[in-house]
Amino acid sequence: MIPAAYRELLRTPTVGRALGTSLLARLGLPTAGLAVVLLGVERTGSYGTAGLLSAVWVAGSGLGGLVSSRLLDRGRRAWLVLLVTAALSASGLVVLALSSTRSAPVLAAITAAAALTAPPVVPTARALWPALLPDPAARSGMYSLEATVQELTFVVGPSAAGAAAGLGSPSTAVALAGVLTLIGVALFATTPGLDRVAGGERAPFRLGAVLPLLPVFLAGGLLICGLSFVEVGVIGAAGSAGSTAVAGFLLAVWSAGSMAGGLLGGARPPRRG
Repeated sequence: MIPAAYRELLRTPTVGRALGTSLLARLGLPTAGLAVVLLGVERTGSYGTAGLLSAVWVAGSGLGGLVSSRLLDRGRRAWLVLLVTAALSASGLVVLALSSTRSAPVLAAITAAAALTAPPVVPTARALWPALLPDPAARSGMYSLEATVQELTFVVGPSAAGAAAGLGSPSTAVALAGVLTLIGVALFATTPGLDRVAGGERAPFRLGAVLPLLPVFLAGGLLICGLSFVEVGVIGAAGSAGSTAVAGFLLAVWSAGSMAGGLLGGARPPRRG
């Protein structure tokens, strides 16, 4: 049951399509997040290496996003930035899947190449909402809805990675992540309104303007660390129980619970700011 506040948003022309295609476009990231960890366990037998690959994937996609998002700010065409980065990242994942190396440094290097070029889907989508929703109240509701329903990608992505690893191999799961990235971003790149994302003159970067945000960055970083611990820990627990591929299902259950809570909480206006 979708709350009424969200149903009104989805009736707005092009908003439903933009939300749906943006979710498809970001599906490759959580799929790859689990797949590269499963690959690390299979290739090296070390959960330490698996944790390293997880760290490289998360950190690489975050750092690469700083560059690709800035390209959008500088007026580069959003669809072009999305497609080029998706092609590069998907290629890196396919190379990782096809390689037979068991070297942790080599695996980390290929993972870093794929992560650094990850397409900036989330920043692009969040820059798109002001263009499609000029009303501040509607825009605020969309940010809540988007932040919640993106949990669907963390339900479907790990499930797909776990199924691919179980039916095939972790290499199959990594390759699947590359394919999902390319197809999803290609669909999102056709979304109406992308031509109005960012562009024009932008103020130069100033470190002083960012310093007040450091506590927010630190809190966000700690949150990501905690979630990454969960991902690797669940894989380790599933491996101890006899099947690392089951981790995909367990992480999907985790995300489904998170989405349910977010839908209930996000639809209710805050009473205390």
